[in-house]
Amino acid sequence: MEGRIDHTSQLPLYLQIKNLILENIESRLWKAGTRIPAERGLAEELGVSQMTVNRSIQELVREGILTREVGSGTFVCKYPSHVTKNCKIAIVYPMSEERIMGVYYPQFIFRGIQESASKASISLTLLERIEQYSPTNEADGCIIIAPHIDRLDELNKFQGKYGIPLVVLGSHWPDATFHCVDSHNFQGTYDITNHLISLGHKHIGSVIGETCQCNVRDRIAGYKAALEDADLEVYEELTIHIDDLRDRKNNELKIMKTLNSPLSPTAFTAVGYQFAIEVMSILQDHGINIPEDLSIAGYDDPHSARYLTPSLTTVRQPLEEMGFKAIQLLKDIIDGKKVSDNIHLLPTELIIRESTAKPVSS
Repeated sequence: MEGRIDHTSQLPLYLQIKNLILENIESRLWKAGTRIPAERGLAEELGVSQMTVNRSIQELVREGILTREVGSGTFVCKYPSHVTKNCKIAIVYPMSEERIMGVYYPQFIFRGIQESASKASISLTLLERIEQYSPTNEADGCIIIAPHIDRLDELNKFQGKYGIPLVVLGSHWPDATFHCVDSHNFQGTYDITNHLISLGHKHIGSVIGETCQCNVRDRIAGYKAALEDADLEVYEELTIHIDDLRDRKNNELKIMKTLNSPLSPTAFTAVGYQFAIEVMSILQDHGINIPEDLSIAGYDDPHSARYLTPSLTTVRQPLEEMGFKAIQLLKDIIDGKKVSDNIHLLPTELIIRESTAKPVSS
C-alpha cells in the first residue's frame, strides 16, 4: 500500500486511512476487482489498530467503493463510485481527430462528448479501432461510436472481457448487454414520411445506402410503418439502393428508371443528407423541378441544408445531445449509480422547408 499515516495530524486516523485507500484506487495501484490487503496486515503496516482500519473499510463499503465477500476478502468494486475524479474514457471511432472535425455527423457528436467531458474533468483517448483497446489504456470506461449492425456479438464479448462500463453511441440492439445512446431514427423517418403523406403523396420512394448500419435499419422500418399506418402500399420497387455516391452514372440510371416506372413516385425520402443531395442534383440535371414536379426529403440538417435551392425538408438529429448523454450515462455507471434502461433514444426534429409540397395531381 502506498502512503503513510501522519500521527501528528489533527485528521482522525480512520479518515486518513480512508483517504489512503482512495488514493491507492485512484492511482490504479488497486484496480477495479482487486482484493485489498487484509485488515490485520493493513493495521500492522500503518501502525494503527485493526478496529480503526475496519471503521475506514466499513465506510467505503457503505459508499459503494469497496465490497466484502464472505470467505474471500474485501475487493474494489467493479465500478467504484469515486473514479470520475481524474476519470479516463476511451472513444472508438474509425477516423482521425483531424478528419472528424470536417465531417458533419461525428463533428457534432464529438462536440457534445468534449463539452460534457470537460465539465466533468474527464480525459479522453481516441482510438480508431476497437482492437487498439487493451488494459494498458487504463480507461475507466469506453464509448464506441456507430459500430456496424453485425458487431453485436463482438461488443458483448468486449464488455465481458474487459469488465469496464461500455456505452455504444449511434447504434443500438434490443438484446445488448451494454448501454446504447442513439437518436430515434425510426420516429424520424416515420415523421418525414407521414409529412409527405399529409401533403397527398401516395407513391413515395426511398433512397438508401448500405444496410450495415443500425440507423439505416431503423429508418427503413420507420418509412414502411408510416406507409402501412396510412393504408398505403409498400412498394419494394420504390426503394433505391445507392452503394457508392461517387458512381454518378449508375445512381442516375437507378433513379430515372424508378421515376419512369409504372408506379411513378411523386416524392422521395433519403436516409442521409448526401443521398438527398445526389437525388436533387440528378433530378435538376433532367429538368425535373423540386418540389413542383417531385418532392424530396432528407435526413440530417447541416448548415448548408437551408441554403440549397430549394432548401431541404429534413430530419434533425440531436447529435451534440447524444454525445453529451453518452458521457453523462457513462459517468453515472462508473459512479455506481443505477441506470435502469439499456437503450436511450433521443427525439429527432422534423424541419419543413421548400423541397416538399403537394403533388401536382392533388
